[in-house]
Amino acid sequence: MSKFVMIAAGLSLFGAVAAQAAGTAKFPMAADGTTNIADCAKADVSVRNECISRARPVSGKQLYAQAAIEKAMMDKKEAAAAAKAKAAKTAAESAVKAKAAAPAKVAGAPKGFKINKDGTTNIADCVKAAPAFRDECISHSRPLTGKELAKFEKSRAASVPKAPVKPAADKKASEKAPVVVAVKGKGFAIAKDGTTDIAECAKANPNFRNECISRSRPVSGKAIYASYKSKS
Repeated sequence: MSKFVMIAAGLSLFGAVAAQAAGTAKFPMAADGTTNIADCAKADVSVRNECISRARPVSGKQLYAQAAIEKAMMDKKEAAAAAKAKAAKTAAESAVKAKAAAPAKVAGAPKGFKINKDGTTNIADCVKAAPAFRDECISHSRPLTGKELAKFEKSRAASVPKAPVKPAADKKASEKAPVVVAVKGKGFAIAKDGTTDIAECAKANPNFRNECISRSRPVSGKAIYASYKSKS
């Protein structure tokens, strides 16, 4: 057999084997017995290694393209999972807020204030509570936010009666001598406010002199000094 005939026979046999493999393999295979590495991921586990071993070389461009596709798929999957988790968290928080914001109310008569089904009260209702139950209402009250506390303090301040504003004293009027009314028998003059001038006591009836002195108005240092100077 010539060399040419042997080569022809070998090629025919290889083609037959490749054709048979292409028809019976559990993954796509080219006529030359090679495979596409991308197909190996879908191949049966029992023949996956064979598929990979037959895979044709992949260019750098193809590798980058495949990596980009896989990253995009992963990002999309992670974004969907994050959105689902966020939606679930928001729904749970909304449910908690709705429950806390509007608890079912039950009349607290004869206590005079409302009690929620969870046993809490509104501090603003405690002012309407019966005196015997006011402390109980306050102890069960829900914590106030900063805004609610400011509003509560403002309402309390508005409910406290304001002290009447006293008009400013007229200094000149206060310095004026009080109106004096003479008292018969005692020998000294007594002002309408019940006070006397110490100078009057020298003229007082001896029986009423001590009374006159006890009623005398305080003497300023200036007056004492002037009196002392006039006597010296």
